[in-house]
Amino acid sequence: MSSTLHFPSQETIKNYLETQHPNTKNDSYLKEKKVLEAAAKKFADKTFANRDNAPIGIQMGITLMLYDIGYKQTKIMTTIKCLSVALKDCAEGKSFVTSK
Repeated sequence: MSSTLHFPSQETIKNYLETQHPNTKNDSYLKEKKVLEAAAKKFADKTFANRDNAPIGIQMGITLMLYDIGYKQTKIMTTIKCLSVALKDCAEGKSFVTSK
């Protein structure tokens, strides 16, 4: 396994968050407030040099992104945690699509 963590394109991330990951795909509030779109833009084509430290970097990036877009929600820590897990899974290429 590589020691880096690389994110795919903005469109790939946005599609993954909106349609695949269980933390984000059914969250209409995140879609309505353009949080998923902003997260995709923030992390598109980025690389974390140290895979082990990536989760804290992702959480910090999400926190700043939410501040930048004026996100106001009482459960902001839950949003940060759910998005960080989903983004890390996306960068690692984890699939949640089940075949019938």
